[in-house]
Amino acid sequence: ELIYQWERDQPIGLPEGHPVLRLLQWVRDESHRFANRFQQLKRSKRQTRSVLDDVPGLGPVRLKRLMAHFKTVAAIQLASEKEIAFHGRLPPSVALMIKSTLLGKTV
Repeated sequence: ELIYQWERDQPIGLPEGHPVLRLLQWVRDESHRFANRFQQLKRSKRQTRSVLDDVPGLGPVRLKRLMAHFKTVAAIQLASEKEIAFHGRLPPSVALMIKSTLLGKTV
């Protein structure tokens, strides 16, 4: 492997197994591992988002309660506002916001 520097036109070649080369390879590998893990986390967060995440008044606890009963967003969409409020133990205003969000309407 070759090491490039800003000030030099020619790269530096260190023999395989040289301690400086091994250190630079370790730093490179760690930085790639860190960057790849960060991208994986971003990707997994994007894939686990729901249309319900942005409903005002519907936090993680209430959303978990709703999903425990209805299992899918599609099932929540088919439910009435009263069913959503009852099973999610939600105020009617939040149930209305959920239903409006799922129908694509603004309240």
